[in-house]
Amino acid sequence: MNVKIAVSVPDTVYREAERAAKHLGLSPSRLYAALSEFLARHRAANVKAQLDQVYGAESVRLDDIVGHMQSLSLPREDW
Repeated sequence: MNVKIAVSVPDTVYREAERAAKHLGLSPSRLYAALSEFLARHRAANVKAQLDQVYGAESVRLDDIVGHMQSLSLPREDW
C-alpha cells in the first residue's frame, strides 16, 4: 500500500535528495523506497542491540534441576 503525504524538509535536504536520485538514476519514489528499506534494516539492528543489552548480562548456564528434568524427558535409546 502506498500513501501520498506532504512532508516539510529543509530545501537543502530536498535538493540533495533530488540530485542523488537523478545521479543514481532513481525516481523520487524509488529513492524513498530505498530509504524505507534502510530504515527497516536499521530498526532490525536496533532490536538486536536492545535484546543483546537485555540478555547480554544473563547467565546462559542451565539450572541443574531443569537440565536434569530435560534429560529425563528424552526417550531412552540403545546404542
